[in-house]
Amino acid sequence: MTQLKIWLKHKTFLINKTMKKNLFSSIRFRQIINDLKRRPEDAARELKISIKEINEILSGKSNLNLKTVVKILKTWPVHIDSLINNQFLSKDIKNLKIFRKEQSKKTARIMKRKGKDYYEYRDTVMDRFAPFRPEWIRTICYVENNNPKNKKVIWNKGHLLHQFTYFIGNINFYYIDANGNKKVSKMKTGDSMYISPYVPHSFASRDHKLNFIIALTYLDKINIQLQDNLNQIGKINVQKSLIDVVNLHKSKEELINRHANNLLISKDEIKKRIKKTTNQNKLNNYADIFNINLRDLLSFDKKEKVIIKKRDQANSWYYPSNKQRFLNISELASSKFVPEAKALEIKVIKKNKLNLESYGHQYIYILSDSLILKINSKKYTLKKDDTFYLKPLTKFIIENKNAKILILRVPGIVSGENLLQLSQIGKKNISRIINENNRWY
Repeated sequence: MTQLKIWLKHKTFLINKTMKKNLFSSIRFRQIINDLKRRPEDAARELKISIKEINEILSGKSNLNLKTVVKILKTWPVHIDSLINNQFLSKDIKNLKIFRKEQSKKTARIMKRKGKDYYEYRDTVMDRFAPFRPEWIRTICYVENNNPKNKKVIWNKGHLLHQFTYFIGNINFYYIDANGNKKVSKMKTGDSMYISPYVPHSFASRDHKLNFIIALTYLDKINIQLQDNLNQIGKINVQKSLIDVVNLHKSKEELINRHANNLLISKDEIKKRIKKTTNQNKLNNYADIFNINLRDLLSFDKKEKVIIKKRDQANSWYYPSNKQRFLNISELASSKFVPEAKALEIKVIKKNKLNLESYGHQYIYILSDSLILKINSKKYTLKKDDTFYLKPLTKFIIENKNAKILILRVPGIVSGENLLQLSQIGKKNISRIINENNRWY
């Protein structure tokens, strides 16, 4: 039996034992045959099953079973992900998920490095559909000095996930800078930092008190699907495709050449078209010539891969205004590399009924002794070191005076280029995108 069949049978076994929902989605089956321009009778003939069974699958009366899935994968150029039910092994997605301090303590484990106790890890709130993997980490390693080359400090190799870190206590943050040099920054409560993927780093305590960090690691554009695609293209070809983001002028030239090559347009033809343009902005001219958006020719600003924000350097303001001072907002470390990921420290100045919401996934850590959370008229009482997750666009109120929280907002799929393309398709077609259940031809 192939590994695919074994995997599918195992997953089907789990779904039959634990869930009422199906592992595979008949909704996606309709979309697949639409995209492949197959009528139900065409699908029945090619998959060698009855037209009755096809119609029952499409109507939801019958399951898309393992046997049919294997036939689909063998017959058509379809990825198995296209058939997986997004509700697989999950309960209905809720707006709120709470993880208490007592639950967090039960997940505690000591992580050793070179045989010595180095960190104590604890889970905090996580959700299957959220992009972050947050941890509470106690720094066990103690250092007597601030030497970045201290032999007590044991470094990691960096990781693919982006990381925002909030510090509580007296902790040294060790990292490798852009020139490959070891650096150390003396952090204390309320300080924060951001590091980009694959930056080696480490942490150690400057005293023997309870020092810990809230390490919020999260995915952005580079996900499993992209990794699989890179594997198919191959390392050499991917490297050829990369843009030089260190030299801003060079990156613009490379982007222009990339689009010119894609259109197979000659330099002579480009010059001829430029003569006909009246726009003074060079990039706008190229965008018009290639029939692309201006943003497709814009590169990243060159920014450091490590951003450190000390508490006394943080921008701070009142919300919703200087006259109505209900909340005090402090902006923590962030990077243009992941522009929509924002970390905030929020303190409640006055008891209020302000509805807050974000289009991103939200992770919240309780910094104050208590917090009263209100969602849809229902109140939840939380304590210090509790955490909770909010689904995008969930309205919530933090109403009690002196409540204080750390909040990280990370965009989901409905952002950036995806948001713009969805917006262009329009509101009237969103239902079809989510749940296509009719033939389009």
